[in-house]
Amino acid sequence: MDTEYLSFSNSTTCRAVSIYPQLAMENPARSSMLTLSNDEQSYCGKEIESILYKLRLQTCLALREILSLPNVPINKMPNGKPYLSNRSESLTIAHKDHMIFICVHNHGLPIGADVEDENQVRNWEPFQGRFFNHQDWLLSLRMSRLFSLEKNTCMLILFTAKEALLKCTELEIDALKMIFNLEIENSSAQNIFLTANLEWRNSIKQFSIEIKRQNNSIFAVCIESNSIELNEFE
Repeated sequence: MDTEYLSFSNSTTCRAVSIYPQLAMENPARSSMLTLSNDEQSYCGKEIESILYKLRLQTCLALREILSLPNVPINKMPNGKPYLSNRSESLTIAHKDHMIFICVHNHGLPIGADVEDENQVRNWEPFQGRFFNHQDWLLSLRMSRLFSLEKNTCMLILFTAKEALLKCTELEIDALKMIFNLEIENSSAQNIFLTANLEWRNSIKQFSIEIKRQNNSIFAVCIESNSIELNEFE
Protein backbone atom coordinates (compact mmCIF):
# COMPACT_ATOMS: atom_id res chain seq x y z
CA MET A 1 0.00 0.00 0.00
CA ASP A 2 1.24 3.49 -0.92
CA THR A 3 -0.13 6.61 0.72
CA GLU A 4 0.29 10.10 -0.69
CA TYR A 5 -0.35 13.12 1.50
CA LEU A 6 -1.79 15.81 -0.75
CA SER A 7 -1.94 19.43 0.33
CA PHE A 8 -5.01 21.31 -0.89
CA SER A 9 -6.33 24.75 -0.04
CA ASN A 10 -9.63 25.61 1.65
CA SER A 11 -9.11 23.72 4.94
CA THR A 12 -9.15 20.34 3.18
CA THR A 13 -7.21 17.29 4.35
CA CYS A 14 -6.62 14.67 1.65
CA ARG A 15 -5.05 11.25 1.33
CA ALA A 16 -4.53 9.19 -1.81
CA VAL A 17 -4.13 5.49 -1.03
CA SER A 18 -3.03 3.01 -3.69
CA ILE A 19 -3.55 -0.72 -3.19
CA TYR A 20 -2.10 -2.98 -5.84
CA PRO A 21 -4.02 -6.15 -6.81
CA GLN A 22 -1.42 -8.59 -5.53
CA LEU A 23 -1.16 -6.74 -2.23
CA ALA A 24 -4.91 -6.39 -1.86
CA MET A 25 -5.41 -10.14 -2.16
CA GLU A 26 -2.45 -11.01 0.06
CA ASN A 27 -3.13 -12.60 3.47
CA PRO A 28 -6.74 -11.44 3.97
CA ALA A 29 -6.74 -12.98 7.45
CA ARG A 30 -4.56 -10.09 8.58
CA SER A 31 -7.48 -7.74 7.96
CA SER A 32 -9.76 -9.73 10.24
CA MET A 33 -7.33 -9.19 13.12
CA LEU A 34 -8.01 -5.45 13.13
CA THR A 35 -10.58 -4.25 15.63
CA LEU A 36 -13.31 -2.43 13.71
CA SER A 37 -16.27 -0.56 15.11
CA ASN A 38 -19.80 -1.51 14.07
CA ASP A 39 -19.88 1.43 11.66
CA GLU A 40 -16.55 0.42 10.12
CA GLN A 41 -17.61 -3.22 9.81
CA SER A 42 -20.85 -2.20 8.11
CA TYR A 43 -18.98 0.06 5.70
CA CYS A 44 -16.30 -2.50 4.81
CA GLY A 45 -18.67 -5.44 4.41
CA LYS A 46 -17.93 -9.09 5.03
CA GLU A 47 -15.99 -10.17 1.91
CA ILE A 48 -12.54 -9.72 3.46
CA GLU A 49 -10.84 -11.36 0.48
CA SER A 50 -12.19 -8.83 -2.00
CA ILE A 51 -10.33 -5.78 -3.25
CA LEU A 52 -13.37 -3.62 -2.40
CA TYR A 53 -13.11 -4.70 1.24
CA LYS A 54 -9.41 -3.83 1.29
CA LEU A 55 -10.06 -0.44 -0.27
CA ARG A 56 -12.76 0.38 2.26
CA LEU A 57 -10.63 -0.90 5.12
CA GLN A 58 -7.79 1.39 4.09
CA THR A 59 -10.32 4.22 3.81
CA CYS A 60 -11.26 3.69 7.45
CA LEU A 61 -7.62 3.54 8.53
CA ALA A 62 -6.79 6.73 6.63
CA LEU A 63 -9.80 8.49 8.15
CA ARG A 64 -8.73 7.41 11.63
CA GLU A 65 -5.44 9.20 10.99
CA ILE A 66 -7.04 12.29 9.43
CA LEU A 67 -9.58 12.68 12.24
CA SER A 68 -7.27 11.45 15.04
CA LEU A 69 -9.89 8.93 16.16
CA PRO A 70 -9.54 5.29 17.26
CA ASN A 71 -12.61 4.42 15.16
CA VAL A 72 -14.41 6.21 12.35
CA PRO A 73 -18.18 6.96 12.52
CA ILE A 74 -18.59 6.28 8.81
CA ASN A 75 -21.99 5.48 7.34
CA LYS A 76 -23.61 5.35 3.91
CA MET A 77 -26.59 7.23 2.54
CA PRO A 78 -29.28 5.32 0.60
CA ASN A 79 -27.45 6.22 -2.63
CA GLY A 80 -24.24 4.69 -1.26
CA LYS A 81 -22.41 7.95 -0.58
CA PRO A 82 -20.34 7.74 2.62
CA TYR A 83 -20.59 10.37 5.32
CA LEU A 84 -19.38 10.99 8.87
CA SER A 85 -22.16 10.79 11.45
CA ASN A 86 -22.19 13.22 14.39
CA ARG A 87 -19.15 15.07 13.01
CA SER A 88 -18.79 18.62 11.70
CA GLU A 89 -16.43 17.60 8.90
CA SER A 90 -17.69 16.76 5.40
CA LEU A 91 -16.36 13.76 3.50
CA THR A 92 -15.90 12.73 -0.11
CA ILE A 93 -14.25 9.61 -1.51
CA ALA A 94 -13.28 8.86 -5.11
CA HIS A 95 -12.09 5.57 -6.61
CA LYS A 96 -10.01 4.83 -9.67
CA ASP A 97 -8.88 1.28 -10.32
CA HIS A 98 -7.02 0.35 -7.13
CA MET A 99 -6.67 3.87 -5.77
CA ILE A 100 -8.88 5.64 -3.27
CA PHE A 101 -8.83 9.42 -2.88
CA ILE A 102 -10.15 10.56 0.50
CA CYS A 103 -10.92 14.22 1.26
CA VAL A 104 -12.25 15.74 4.46
CA HIS A 105 -13.24 19.39 4.73
CA ASN A 106 -12.47 20.47 8.26
CA HIS A 107 -15.25 23.09 8.37
CA GLY A 108 -17.98 20.95 6.84
CA LEU A 109 -18.45 22.74 3.52
CA PRO A 110 -19.95 20.73 0.64
CA ILE A 111 -17.08 18.92 -1.06
CA GLY A 112 -16.57 16.63 -4.05
CA ALA A 113 -13.50 14.86 -5.42
CA ASP A 114 -12.35 12.77 -8.34
CA VAL A 115 -9.15 11.05 -9.45
CA GLU A 116 -8.13 9.92 -12.93
CA ASP A 117 -5.15 8.14 -14.44
CA GLU A 118 -3.28 10.76 -16.48
CA ASN A 119 -1.83 8.11 -18.80
CA GLN A 120 -5.22 7.10 -20.19
CA VAL A 121 -6.05 8.24 -23.71
CA ARG A 122 -9.71 8.85 -24.51
CA ASN A 123 -11.76 9.68 -27.55
CA TRP A 124 -13.44 12.89 -26.45
CA GLU A 125 -15.77 13.29 -29.42
CA PRO A 126 -18.66 11.35 -27.79
CA PHE A 127 -18.52 13.79 -24.86
CA GLN A 128 -19.03 16.83 -27.06
CA GLY A 129 -22.47 18.34 -26.57
CA ARG A 130 -23.22 15.91 -23.74
CA PHE A 131 -20.61 16.56 -21.06
CA PHE A 132 -18.47 19.35 -22.49
CA ASN A 133 -19.68 22.65 -23.90
CA HIS A 134 -17.96 24.91 -26.40
CA GLN A 135 -16.35 26.97 -23.65
CA ASP A 136 -14.73 23.82 -22.25
CA TRP A 137 -13.06 23.09 -25.59
CA LEU A 138 -11.75 26.65 -25.75
CA LEU A 139 -10.49 26.42 -22.16
CA SER A 140 -8.65 23.18 -22.92
CA LEU A 141 -6.87 24.88 -25.84
CA ARG A 142 -6.00 27.82 -23.61
CA MET A 143 -4.53 25.57 -20.90
CA SER A 144 -2.61 23.63 -23.53
CA ARG A 145 -0.93 26.82 -24.72
CA LEU A 146 -0.37 28.34 -21.26
CA PHE A 147 1.03 25.24 -19.57
CA SER A 148 2.47 23.33 -22.58
CA LEU A 149 0.18 20.36 -21.96
CA GLU A 150 -1.15 17.76 -24.38
CA LYS A 151 -4.76 18.26 -25.47
CA ASN A 152 -5.73 14.87 -23.98
CA THR A 153 -4.26 15.91 -20.62
CA CYS A 154 -6.23 19.17 -20.65
CA MET A 155 -9.47 17.33 -21.41
CA LEU A 156 -8.75 14.87 -18.58
CA ILE A 157 -8.20 17.81 -16.23
CA LEU A 158 -11.57 19.31 -17.16
CA PHE A 159 -13.28 15.90 -17.00
CA THR A 160 -11.88 15.32 -13.49
CA ALA A 161 -12.94 18.83 -12.44
CA LYS A 162 -16.51 18.30 -13.68
CA GLU A 163 -16.79 14.94 -11.94
CA ALA A 164 -15.69 16.56 -8.67
CA LEU A 165 -18.13 19.43 -9.24
CA LEU A 166 -21.08 17.10 -9.83
CA LYS A 167 -20.24 15.14 -6.66
CA CYS A 168 -20.05 18.38 -4.71
CA THR A 169 -23.42 19.70 -5.87
CA GLU A 170 -25.36 16.43 -5.52
CA LEU A 171 -27.85 18.00 -7.90
CA GLU A 172 -29.32 16.61 -11.09
CA ILE A 173 -27.81 19.43 -13.09
CA ASP A 174 -26.81 19.69 -16.71
CA ALA A 175 -23.02 19.69 -16.77
CA LEU A 176 -23.12 21.75 -19.96
CA LYS A 177 -24.39 24.75 -17.99
CA MET A 178 -21.27 24.87 -15.86
CA ILE A 179 -18.76 27.37 -17.22
CA PHE A 180 -15.27 27.13 -15.74
CA ASN A 181 -13.05 30.15 -15.22
CA LEU A 182 -9.28 29.65 -15.03
CA GLU A 183 -7.41 31.54 -12.30
CA ILE A 184 -4.28 32.17 -14.32
CA GLU A 185 -2.37 34.03 -11.61
CA ASN A 186 -2.58 31.07 -9.21
CA SER A 187 -2.29 28.20 -11.67
CA SER A 188 0.63 26.18 -13.01
CA ALA A 189 0.98 23.00 -15.04
CA GLN A 190 0.98 20.94 -11.82
CA ASN A 191 -1.58 22.86 -9.80
CA ILE A 192 -4.61 24.36 -11.59
CA PHE A 193 -7.36 26.46 -10.03
CA LEU A 194 -10.81 26.82 -11.56
CA THR A 195 -14.00 28.51 -10.42
CA ALA A 196 -17.61 27.94 -11.46
CA ASN A 197 -21.00 29.50 -10.71
CA LEU A 198 -24.34 27.71 -10.67
CA GLU A 199 -27.76 29.34 -10.45
CA TRP A 200 -29.99 26.94 -8.55
CA ARG A 201 -33.52 27.80 -7.50
CA ASN A 202 -33.24 31.08 -5.56
CA SER A 203 -29.48 31.20 -5.12
CA ILE A 204 -26.20 31.43 -6.97
CA LYS A 205 -23.66 28.89 -5.75
CA GLN A 206 -19.97 29.51 -6.25
CA PHE A 207 -17.47 26.68 -6.45
CA SER A 208 -13.69 26.49 -6.26
CA ILE A 209 -11.96 23.56 -7.93
CA GLU A 210 -8.32 22.74 -7.32
CA ILE A 211 -6.55 20.20 -9.55
CA LYS A 212 -3.22 18.56 -8.80
CA ARG A 213 -1.15 16.49 -11.22
CA GLN A 214 1.00 14.10 -9.23
CA ASN A 215 2.57 10.69 -9.88
CA ASN A 216 0.74 10.19 -13.20
CA SER A 217 -2.64 10.92 -11.60
CA ILE A 218 -4.99 13.89 -11.74
CA PHE A 219 -6.69 14.80 -8.46
CA ALA A 220 -9.54 17.31 -8.26
CA VAL A 221 -11.22 18.74 -5.18
CA CYS A 222 -14.31 20.95 -5.45
CA ILE A 223 -15.56 23.12 -2.58
CA GLU A 224 -18.76 25.15 -2.45
CA SER A 225 -17.09 28.43 -1.59
CA ASN A 226 -20.14 30.70 -1.40
CA SER A 227 -23.92 30.77 -1.79
CA ILE A 228 -25.74 34.02 -2.57
CA GLU A 229 -29.48 34.32 -2.22
CA LEU A 230 -30.95 36.05 -5.26
CA ASN A 231 -33.47 37.97 -3.14
CA GLU A 232 -30.54 39.79 -1.56
CA PHE A 233 -30.44 41.90 -4.71
CA GLU A 234 -34.14 42.77 -4.75
